[in-house]
Amino acid sequence: MKRIKFFIIASALYFCGCVFLIPHDYVPIHIDGNKIPLYKFKDDEKGISYIYHKYKFYSKVYERCMVSITHNRKQKRLNLNFHYRGDDWLFYDRIVVMNDKKDRMIWAVHNLDQNVDILKQGVTLEEIDLPLTDEQALRLERLLKNGQVVKFWLMGQEDAVFTISDEDRQANLDVIKYYKQLDLAII
Repeated sequence: MKRIKFFIIASALYFCGCVFLIPHDYVPIHIDGNKIPLYKFKDDEKGISYIYHKYKFYSKVYERCMVSITHNRKQKRLNLNFHYRGDDWLFYDRIVVMNDKKDRMIWAVHNLDQNVDILKQGVTLEEIDLPLTDEQALRLERLLKNGQVVKFWLMGQEDAVFTISDEDRQANLDVIKYYKQLDLAII
């Protein structure tokens, strides 16, 4: 009887998405003794740390437009990663992020700067990691905060349009906020 109850509870948690695994290499970040929803992965060989929001580990939607931080002891960099996984190639050469108030950011990208791969028959992957300047980070923060609806377009041979959910916007804002207060001198 106990096994059946355990199985039912475990199944319910699994199917409602309440349980997700964060790899053991990713360490939670704390501010003033409080755990925040960001995790750090340190590559000891390269001496570089990567900071991601916890959504990276369980949200397939967040994975499409994700802000992350890369840093070492001397410098920090904010990155915006766009990820497309589908059944057809887009070969995007322009990316637009826009809110419903027509505030927008546009990047021209080259196919050679993208990671393009065939995962299996009928499944393609296209992704690019764009470094953001401090000015672009502030502009992206305003764009994410000020609109009711935020979308991004991957434009190319074919177009793909995605809406960024409120939770995903907040996750990206959390990373930008942490980036702005990240003091490399105390790391």
